[in-house]
Amino acid sequence: MGRVMVLLLPALLSMNYAVSQQGPDFAGIDKKTYDLYMDSSWKELINAGESALEQGVDYYYLRMRIGIAAYELEDYSKAIRHFRKALEFNSADDVAREYLYFTFKFYGREMEAHLLAQSFSRELRRKFSYAARGAVRSFSLSSTAGFIHDTDITDRYSAENMPDIDGSQAITRNYVHFGAGLEHEAGNRLRITHAAGYFSKNYLYFSREPDEDRLIRDAKINQFQYYLSGRVLLGNGIFLVPAVHYLNVKIPSEAVMVGRGRFSYIQQQVINRHDVATSLGVEKYAGKIRSGFSAGFSYINEQQQLRGTFSFAWFPFGNLNLYSASDITRYTIVPVNSHDGTYIYTHTVGFRTFTGLWLELWGRYGEMENFAGPGAYLVYNDTGPTGGQYGISLIAPFVSEKFEMALHYNYTIRESRFVPDDPSADIYTYKNITNYNNITAVIKWKF
Repeated sequence: MGRVMVLLLPALLSMNYAVSQQGPDFAGIDKKTYDLYMDSSWKELINAGESALEQGVDYYYLRMRIGIAAYELEDYSKAIRHFRKALEFNSADDVAREYLYFTFKFYGREMEAHLLAQSFSRELRRKFSYAARGAVRSFSLSSTAGFIHDTDITDRYSAENMPDIDGSQAITRNYVHFGAGLEHEAGNRLRITHAAGYFSKNYLYFSREPDEDRLIRDAKINQFQYYLSGRVLLGNGIFLVPAVHYLNVKIPSEAVMVGRGRFSYIQQQVINRHDVATSLGVEKYAGKIRSGFSAGFSYINEQQQLRGTFSFAWFPFGNLNLYSASDITRYTIVPVNSHDGTYIYTHTVGFRTFTGLWLELWGRYGEMENFAGPGAYLVYNDTGPTGGQYGISLIAPFVSEKFEMALHYNYTIRESRFVPDDPSADIYTYKNITNYNNITAVIKWKF
């Protein structure tokens, strides 16, 4: 936006009055910060301005100068604080509103930016062609392909190596997922996200029964899912985040039927399972920190779980050029009194590599079995537990004003166990470590 000359003349006109009101130090402070502002000495201006605030000198133009200096240095967390304070001194000022609007946007806090824009004057709206937005904010498409890292695990699988006890085992060979997402607003303080997806998995399936062993190398399972979440701006960087995730799992199976004359035949059936995961969380922005807590309940693979997640994100430069985010989740199988809790830890580091291109490195650790992640968005409902994930993402949120792209890769460590029909049988040593490569591409249109 450049320098805002409207700040200068009022500062000079008001100097004599301000001196009489705020004491002998005001004239020197005002002149020094004014000169630093004119010289674009942004770091020195921030130091001088914050030193003045510590001495008890505080007024509109001082806050604006510090805010603009922080904005020019891309320390948006600091700029937000000073522009807000400037508006407390002069709530009708369009200059502070305009700066605060763009500061929110560049800091990734668009809901607050557009809520602020509702109070813009007609002149300010006309200045940068701001128009009322439609309800739909974005539409996205995604595609995922996953495949086992070591195909020999399924190729050399043999029933002869399995225990002499009734039970079953499944090993995923590969899978695909196609999804679509829609974000829209319902008023100025609520954003709603819908996501629908189709998941198809091919896997090896072995079962041992009293009279029969079955080994199916090309079994298949389909899953349809729908995700709904909201983001409610409660005020001053505080958000309420509810979510629900529904999964309809279709599992083909065979059943031996006995007809008239005692003739038996095999009938193909489909087992329909309905699973759900819920979450309710609160997030708070405070300077360079975003923290939050969420709690949830899930019913996955006929198992109930309670979980709680604490999240913490740090933006060391006050912008999105570098960030570190962590989630710590504890989940417990219901009934709680008969199971110890399990901890899952996720850590992400992201940084801007080039203009418009971000790189993320992340890892997730802990045994995830019938587990719904923070916000209930990701569900790990494979029959074997997931022990860890490591990933890298390339994100291009600013390909254009209306278009965004992302490419994600992760390496998943998973375990396939022989599960006995008798839950008291302790034979979980019959297991395979089955690692997977997973690639996801996402494109998003913004409106």
